[in-house]
Amino acid sequence: MKSQIMKSFFGIFLGILLLVGGGNAFAQEEALFTSVAPDALVVLDLSGSMRWTPNGERMYVASTTSCDSTTAPFYNNSGTGHTKACDIDAYGTIPKYAADGSCTEPFFRQSGTGHTVDCSRLAIAKRALFDVLDDNNSNTVTSADETSLGIRIGYMRYYDCSSDDTGGDYNGGCNRLRWGISSKYSRIFCNGSTSCSPTSSSDPSVNYESASGGTPLASAMNEARLYLDAHKAADSARDCRQKFAIVVTDGSDTYACGGSGSEDQTDQYKRRMATVARAKALADAGYRTFVVGFGNPMPHWSRNTLNWAAYFGGTDNPLVINSGDTSAHTPPSNFCATLTTNHHNIDGDGDHYFATANDPGELPLSGYAFLASNAAELTGALRQAIDMIRESTYSFSLSSVSSQRTQDENFLYEASFQPRNRDPFWFGHLRKYAINGDGTIGNELWDAGTVLQGASAGSRSIKTLIGGSLTDFTTSNVTKEILGVATDTERDKIIEFFRGSNPPNPDFWKLGDIFRSNPVTIGTPSAYFTDVRDANDAFGTFRTAHQRPSTSGNRVIVAGANDGQIHGFRTSDGAEVWSFIPPNFLSKLKNVAHDVHPTGLSHQYFVDGPISASDVWLGVGNGLSKSSSDWKTVLIFGEGRGGGSVLWSSAPNCDSGFNATYDLAFPYFCGYYALDMTNPTSFGPSTFKWHLNLSVVNAPYLGEPWSKM
Repeated sequence: MKSQIMKSFFGIFLGILLLVGGGNAFAQEEALFTSVAPDALVVLDLSGSMRWTPNGERMYVASTTSCDSTTAPFYNNSGTGHTKACDIDAYGTIPKYAADGSCTEPFFRQSGTGHTVDCSRLAIAKRALFDVLDDNNSNTVTSADETSLGIRIGYMRYYDCSSDDTGGDYNGGCNRLRWGISSKYSRIFCNGSTSCSPTSSSDPSVNYESASGGTPLASAMNEARLYLDAHKAADSARDCRQKFAIVVTDGSDTYACGGSGSEDQTDQYKRRMATVARAKALADAGYRTFVVGFGNPMPHWSRNTLNWAAYFGGTDNPLVINSGDTSAHTPPSNFCATLTTNHHNIDGDGDHYFATANDPGELPLSGYAFLASNAAELTGALRQAIDMIRESTYSFSLSSVSSQRTQDENFLYEASFQPRNRDPFWFGHLRKYAINGDGTIGNELWDAGTVLQGASAGSRSIKTLIGGSLTDFTTSNVTKEILGVATDTERDKIIEFFRGSNPPNPDFWKLGDIFRSNPVTIGTPSAYFTDVRDANDAFGTFRTAHQRPSTSGNRVIVAGANDGQIHGFRTSDGAEVWSFIPPNFLSKLKNVAHDVHPTGLSHQYFVDGPISASDVWLGVGNGLSKSSSDWKTVLIFGEGRGGGSVLWSSAPNCDSGFNATYDLAFPYFCGYYALDMTNPTSFGPSTFKWHLNLSVVNAPYLGEPWSKM
C-alpha cells in the first residue's frame, strides 16, 4: 500500500467526484449472463433395497409384538417401548407408511388413519424429483418448469435382472434409458403429454417405477457414458453445451466383475473400484457426475466409495467441508484384478472384506458426494446438484463469472460467484491459490465461502451502525423499524438469514456474490516509503509495529459482497474475522431474506463498489516531528450500484429516510465509508471512522459511488 497524506487523498477524490454525474449508467448486468442450456441425465437406482425406508433393513417394535405384525408401529431405532429388533424382508410387506412427507417414525405396514404417506426410499426419491422438476412450485409439472429451470433433462433407471447388463445397450435391459435428454419434464415424471400432478403415473416414467433386484451401479454409469457420448455426437451445440450425470443410489454395486449380487462378497473391493473407475470415465469424457447416496445408516465403505466416485466424477458438495487425502486412491485400469484382502467388523454387520491397498471403501474421504439420510436431505441434495448444474453453465459476456483477481505475496485471490435463477441470493466465493516458482497458478488453498459455511451463525462478528454507534447485528440490538418490517418475527428472520442460520436461510450458504468489489489485502505497511520530512521516522516505527505477513495470522483480505456486508477474511486460513453492514442497507435486507426457493425476489446489490486502503498520517502540525501513533491504515469503500435507492438519507447517520438522488429533504450522502484497519483482525468501537458527507454546496453534484479513492 502506498502511503499518502490525507488532505491530498481527499482532494484528488473530491475532484473526481465532482466530475461524476447522477443517474445509473449501467444496464441490468443480469442481461450480460449468457448460457447454453445444460444437459443432465438422472440415473436412478431401482434395486430392491429402495423398497425399505431410509433407515433400511433393521427396525424395532415393542418387546411383546411380533415382527410380522400388520398393525403395530415400527421404529428406526431401539427406544422406550420398542426395543425388539426386526430385520425387514425387502420383498415382504414393509412398514413404510408414515404421517407425512417428512417420513419420521413410526411406520406401519398398511396405510391407515394418520399414516398414509409411502416412505420407501423410492417413493421419497420420486417426490424429491417431482419437487426439482416442479421448478415454479405450482404443484404441477409443465413446460413452464422447463423454461424456468433451464436444464434439458433425461432419465435412466438401473436394477439387476439376473445379469450384470454390461452389453452397452442403453435402450434395452434393466439398465435402460427411459426418456432421452430434451424430453418433456411431464414425460419424464409421469409420461404425461403436457402436465403431471404428484400422483400422476403411466409407463414409462419415474413415478411408474418399482424396485427389485440387485445394484449394477458401475454398469449403469458405463451405459450412461455411452448414451451421453451418442447424444453429444448428435448435438449441434456440443462445443458449448455442458453435460452432466446425477447418479442416485442407496447402496454399493454388487454385480461388477462377476459379482453375485450380495454385499458381503470377499472380493467386494472390485466393485467399489469399478464404481469409482466408471465415475472417472464419465468425467474424463467431459460429463461431470454428481453422486447422491441415500440411506441411514450407510456403512463407511459405501460412504467412502461414493465420495471417491464424486471426486473422480469431477463434482463437489459445497455444503460439506472436504476432508481426506485425495491422492490416496488411484482408479486402476483393471479394476477386476484380484488383490490381497483382510477383513474386520467395525459397523456391526458381520465380517467386511477389503483390499489391503487402494480400496476406496477403506480410504476416508468426505465432502464430495451428497449423502442424504432422510427425505428433506434427499430433496435438498437433488436441488443443490441441479442448482450447481444450472449455475456452472453461466458465462459472462465480458470475461467470466470470475469477477475479480488480487495478487499479494506469492498468492492469487480470485473472487467469483454463481448466479441463481429466481433467487435473490447468489453464492459468492473468494479463493486463494499459490503462485508456483515458475509463475503458474498452483492449487487452491481455501475458499472463504466454504470456510464461512463451516462457521456457526452465532459465532460471527457482524457489525452495523445505528444512531451513529457501532453495534452487533443481532436480534437484541436491531429493531424491526430499522429493518423496515412490521413484526419482530420478520426482523428475527432477516437477521438470522444474513447471519446464516437454517432456518430461515434455505440455501445453507453465507457469503453473497462478490461482483464489482475488488478484494484488497491489508498487509505490512510499505517498506519502500520513507518520510523524508519526519526526523522521528515515525512511519518506520509504525511499520515495525504492524507486521502483517500471512503466516502471522494478522493479514486480512477485505471484499464487498451483495449480501449487504463488507467482509474481512484472514489470509492464513480464509476465516471471516468480521463483517460490516452499512446503515443505509439495513432497510434493504428484507428484499433478499427468504425461507423458500424458488422465490419472486430479485437479485440485489449492496457493497458493490471499489475498495482502497492506504497508510495515512492523521496527525497535526507541519509533519517535521511525527508520532507513530498518528499513522493509521485506513480502508475506504464505495457502495457502487448498491447505493441505488438508499444513496441519500434524511438522517445524518444514514439509518433512515432514503432517496436515490439528492434533495433538500435528503441531504446526507451514504455512498462511502472509512474503516480503521490498523489492527485488521478486529472490529472494535474505533474501527468505523466516517461516512462521506459534503456541504450543501457540493453535495448536489455527487453522483453514484463508483470512484476509487
